[in-house]
Amino acid sequence: GDGAETRVWRAGVDQLAPDEELEFDPSAYDVMHSFHSDWPCLTFAIVPDQLGSGRTKAPFSAALVAGTQASQPSDNKLLVMKVSKLPRIRHERDDDDMDDDDDDDDEAEEEPVMEHRAVRHEGTVNRLCLMPQQPAICATWSDTGKVHLWNLDAMYGSLGLGAPGAAAPQRAKPLPEVRPLFSFGGHSAEGFAVDFSKVEAGRLATGDCDSKICVWNASADGRWTVDEQPYTGHSSSVEDIRWSPVEA
Repeated sequence: GDGAETRVWRAGVDQLAPDEELEFDPSAYDVMHSFHSDWPCLTFAIVPDQLGSGRTKAPFSAALVAGTQASQPSDNKLLVMKVSKLPRIRHERDDDDMDDDDDDDDEAEEEPVMEHRAVRHEGTVNRLCLMPQQPAICATWSDTGKVHLWNLDAMYGSLGLGAPGAAAPQRAKPLPEVRPLFSFGGHSAEGFAVDFSKVEAGRLATGDCDSKICVWNASADGRWTVDEQPYTGHSSSVEDIRWSPVEA
């Protein structure tokens, strides 16, 4: 209530008493927006752009890919989302700061915009990963036990994600139904671990709940192959996996 002490809660350090609850403090953020999908999502990835990672001028924009966990397997989707015209949170500022932020305030008058495209996905998307060298290529782990590779280029293009500052087409053409480029059902159980190599394009590793790790490779003709023998050194579920940032 009013007059209560305000403090930062540290996960794993501070205990939350039964009569306490966490409250959002807008003063802790420069930018904070929330939105909802039809179904919860267990996983998402940020689509890289060419606008720079250190940008500070509002309004902001971002794009991401998420995967749903629907009640019925056939209702699941990959969601490609673009959010734009995101203003800063308005804080009480000193007079000196207000002059510096006049331009941002003018731009913040516009309402945020959310656009999205959906791709049908069989089963819950346990985890997804975008290829660093070609972010339109997306790998998804399904709770059906299969791993799928997708090309989301048409979805990106329809949202104007192909170039810095690009806008979506005024009249969106009907999008073709997107099907997996390749699906692999050789794992003995479902899984969550998936990662693309940052060094060698098209090299992928997937780990399942039955302790197996499979390595994938893309060939020059666009085909994908998975090593016949999985790695079996783990004694329990492979929950996550990461390639070396400097070795293939």
